[in-house]
Amino acid sequence: MFALGTTSSPPYNFPLPPGLKPGLNAQGGLISGQASVNVVDPHMLTSYMQNFFLGVQREVGGGWIGEIDYIGSMGRHLYALYNVNRFDGDLIQHAGSFTGLTPGFGAISYGQANENSSYNGLTGVLKHTGKGVTFNAVYNYSKAIDNASKLDGPEHVDAFNDKRERGLADFDTRHRLAFTTLWQIPGPRGNGLYNKAFGGWELTNVTILQAGPPSSIICSAAFSPVIVNGVVVGNKGCDYNADANNLDYPNTPAFGNTLRGLKRSTYLTGMFACGGSVFCSAVFPQPGLGIEGNLGRNTFHGPGYANTDFSTLKNLQIPWFVGNEGANLQFRTEFFNVFNRVNLTNFNNNIANLSTFGKSTSTYPSRDIQFALRLQF
Repeated sequence: MFALGTTSSPPYNFPLPPGLKPGLNAQGGLISGQASVNVVDPHMLTSYMQNFFLGVQREVGGGWIGEIDYIGSMGRHLYALYNVNRFDGDLIQHAGSFTGLTPGFGAISYGQANENSSYNGLTGVLKHTGKGVTFNAVYNYSKAIDNASKLDGPEHVDAFNDKRERGLADFDTRHRLAFTTLWQIPGPRGNGLYNKAFGGWELTNVTILQAGPPSSIICSAAFSPVIVNGVVVGNKGCDYNADANNLDYPNTPAFGNTLRGLKRSTYLTGMFACGGSVFCSAVFPQPGLGIEGNLGRNTFHGPGYANTDFSTLKNLQIPWFVGNEGANLQFRTEFFNVFNRVNLTNFNNNIANLSTFGKSTSTYPSRDIQFALRLQF
């Protein structure tokens, strides 16, 4: 408002700060500053999803049921919001200063519906019920692809090449096995004290085993120009394409764009042997001046996840004040992460944080035990 105001024209007749020049430039931006704005494509299409399913189920005998399903989906015209007021080489042309495609503006976040996604999954199911045991197991092999898993996020390193970001979705989980078991332990016959003590017990578990999530290797450090005789001849920082958007990919390492078969200990010590090089340039080569790196999005994977929750339940039939059926008093002991397995979170993917880059620095919750009493009537 100060940039638009004057000292004489109402309603903006407040005094201007010294040195501030009012008015707008030819592009409609402020002369004495840069405003960030959000705009939306006036011809934005409506996003939609298409879902597909084909399954076969068969009883294989003895209370066992097998099932195989294909599950697919496609998203079209998905919404995205990212800054388009930038171009490659801006900071090189202007000696490290941001100008943008439209001077007088900072970030112009443009809402569009120009992205697509796809999911393909093959699921195997095995079920069993009988003799007091209920068992369900589901294995899923799948692949999810998109351009950005967040509506408004830092996943667009190039403002005008959205296809550059097409890769594994942030939530892609290639392999996942989950199974649960409920065993109603047979108790002694009769309704005496012996039955009340040793009857009505149940054991149950929920186990999940899944592959690690994907992650992109990025650098969030700013452009740091090397200037000789007023000309930018090098870059000691990141922002490799020099567009003032501090989120860029390096070049692909010599060993390729992924690592497989890593142990959990590797995520603790670090996936990449950077050798103390700045921005891990010994492993991830720095692109040429003003050029975005050629490493793809979400090509590396974090540690897998394995967890078992276990419960013991004791059911006791007791009299109740209303009706003849009585009530059920249930005592539960629940163990979350019963084996106390150390499940690491995803690794630090920012080479600007060299001390923790390539390492998992936190974990999911350890073993937790709780007790509960439930009255059902």
